[in-house]
Amino acid sequence: MSMEKQRSFRMTKIREQREFLKLTQSKVAILCGVSLYAYQQWETGVGKPNEKNRIKVIAVLQLPKDYFEEL
Repeated sequence: MSMEKQRSFRMTKIREQREFLKLTQSKVAILCGVSLYAYQQWETGVGKPNEKNRIKVIAVLQLPKDYFEEL
């Protein structure tokens, strides 16, 4: 799987996890301390969070600690 497809797949999983936890994009953005626009960019795969924000996303969405390692 190409890096671009892998990144897109992982970002789709972020959306699925957020929905599983019954959180809105807006709520996750607030909990991560970023704008809604920034979070939407991550979730759609257009952008990706920096290291500091990756840690926040992992905590908020209860993801494995190595979730972003290959991105």
